[in-house]
Amino acid sequence: KCLDMRRVTTKKTDDTIDVNPYLGFYKKEVYTDTDLMVLLGCSDRLLRDYRTKGYLGYTKIGSKVYYSPIDIINFLMLNHHEPYRKDNVS
Repeated sequence: KCLDMRRVTTKKTDDTIDVNPYLGFYKKEVYTDTDLMVLLGCSDRLLRDYRTKGYLGYTKIGSKVYYSPIDIINFLMLNHHEPYRKDNVS
């Protein structure tokens, strides 16, 4: 899995659950092409390329395409590059 899941114990029931810290940044349960174009600052053609090449997960209902926060997070994590410089920035 691409997601950085963390084990957390809930205070009320003492149950242990998996939590993804990135999900708190997403306000919607489902995103449209337009939402994602604004969020990523890209064109509809680029989103279509990412989908057809298998980089970006999605759900298609009829002719409408939807993205879950998990789809978006996985896409971002797959394309994440760690910083390679360790010195202080002045």
